[in-house]
Amino acid sequence: MERENCVPREAEYGLCSGDCMSRMGIFKEDKSLVGETIIFAMGASISIYRVPDIIRDLREAGASVLPVMSQTSLTLITKTTIQWAAEADVLDNLSGKMEHINIFENEPEKKVFLVCPATYDQIGKFASGIADGIIDTMFAYALGHGIRIIIVPAMHLDMYGNTIITQNIEKLRKAGVTILEPIIADEKAKIQDSEEIIDAIIRSGTKNNGKNILIISGRSELPIDPVRSITNRSSGTTGIWLSRWAYRSGFNKITLIGNASEVFPAYVTLKACYLNKDFYSIAMDELKNSHYDCVIVSAALSDYEFEASKEKIDSSKNLSLVLKPSKKLKDIIKEQFKIPIISFKLTHRGKDITAEKNEIMVVNYIEDNIIGSESGKYKFLIRGREEKEELMTKSSMAQRLINMLQGEI
Repeated sequence: MERENCVPREAEYGLCSGDCMSRMGIFKEDKSLVGETIIFAMGASISIYRVPDIIRDLREAGASVLPVMSQTSLTLITKTTIQWAAEADVLDNLSGKMEHINIFENEPEKKVFLVCPATYDQIGKFASGIADGIIDTMFAYALGHGIRIIIVPAMHLDMYGNTIITQNIEKLRKAGVTILEPIIADEKAKIQDSEEIIDAIIRSGTKNNGKNILIISGRSELPIDPVRSITNRSSGTTGIWLSRWAYRSGFNKITLIGNASEVFPAYVTLKACYLNKDFYSIAMDELKNSHYDCVIVSAALSDYEFEASKEKIDSSKNLSLVLKPSKKLKDIIKEQFKIPIISFKLTHRGKDITAEKNEIMVVNYIEDNIIGSESGKYKFLIRGREEKEELMTKSSMAQRLINMLQGEI
């Protein structure tokens, strides 16, 4: 899957350049792999140079990592480097101690066999039942023992796209193996990012619930003229976390309307937009033309409407704007669709906020400076019942909200 680094902004007056998005470590507070043991097997691909960083990211997320190297992979990176990253001894051959069995025995439900990078040769052997090396033999046992298996391919694009490997990948998927779609760039199928690997590990412990979710997130713009606009502050990070926990929890399709200051996960169907009117029109079209089981509106949308000038306003003169209150998107959705909807409310502390009996709302406060931060104080209003305010990371808030939503649908 090809990843875009920028979200374009299509304005009524022309195509504007988008805000560049890059990973900025939003996972640093996420400890979702605590208790998991990752048997990290690496094939002989030049992309193995990325493995130490991925191992460190897995450990940062709370996992224990047991590294496994083939003899050919040892020619590309030193055992010492991998040992340093994992803080564990490297297993690079099998002996009479039956390592390929013993390594999976204790608490198998908490273990994952991760092959990263997985080469063309390895995928072919896995699919053909060939076990003539340490990694192939471990795969064979793990598959038969019910261990969760995740394969992260890396190879030249022409190799990844040929008929044989396509059939082999499909065969492995039918056998219950998770295979991550690689990042397609520079005529290569490249290893996925650490974040997607972490998400896949968590998702592998759940079942696909067959549900589709629509998330509306990010900041909106209300144009004044062809070059000026009124905007709301939002990093879109909440939408990314909601997407990740929806994926981790087994949602089938995850569509996000909006934008963010970070790169979106590869598994998200992104409907990129910035203009306030586009949020409304795209959301309505999506709900009319596709099936969704629930909607989350966390976007910072404008509460006003304005008739923009078609020409650039003269800046040498005073300017007065008349803004008219607009109907909220969540209310329009409620009127037209019978679908569970969760909304967010940013307000001042001390202001009385109530939710209707059929409504779920998440409240946070301007005074906490929550915009763009990794954590903040949240209050859940659930069908007329107000829960106690809590300090949470955005990850833990999103996890709780998605779990709650699953109970609703």
